[in-house]
Amino acid sequence: MTSGIIRVVVGVNGGIPRPAINVWHANVADAEGGDSQTVVDAIRDFYTTAASIFPTSVTMTIGQAVTLITSVPPIIIGITPRVVAGTGTGGASAAQLAEVVSWRTPFAGRSFRGRTYLGPIAVSALTGGILSTPVVTACQNAANAYVAASNSAAAWDAKVWSEKLQSSSQITSAVANSKVETQRRRNR
Repeated sequence: MTSGIIRVVVGVNGGIPRPAINVWHANVADAEGGDSQTVVDAIRDFYTTAASIFPTSVTMTIGQAVTLITSVPPIIIGITPRVVAGTGTGGASAAQLAEVVSWRTPFAGRSFRGRTYLGPIAVSALTGGILSTPVVTACQNAANAYVAASNSAAAWDAKVWSEKLQSSSQITSAVANSKVETQRRRNR
């Protein structure tokens, strides 16, 4: 199987000046595009199930292209992008606040763990500074369904990509956090 990158562009109407980007990884059996479209549709299903975390002013565009990064040279697969709109009520909270889904593999260590930051969060998703139980449950259900779809698919696998090791590991489970988090980058 070939490892690929699927980008999700998160935009806010009348809000954040630049879109946020989530990067998803998967291995696909078919480098021609059919399996890549199936992965994009599974990621769309994830965002559709978790849509209550986002206000209605937020849209997620999933997969304008899939880049197969382990092909030499890398191959860009044209697919049909999917768009999901947020369903949460109220406006968007501060742009840096996010729900985090942690992706687990059978191995321990930094190269074998992944995180997806879901934000900006709808104001209605917060209760007393933490994410409300229905929103966390929706995100956990979305993550569980994504892992289950990957486990049952013969043509693709959800992966955590390690840039350091230049390899990927199979995602076997996920945990949706109830705390609001902020992504902090370290310059290397």
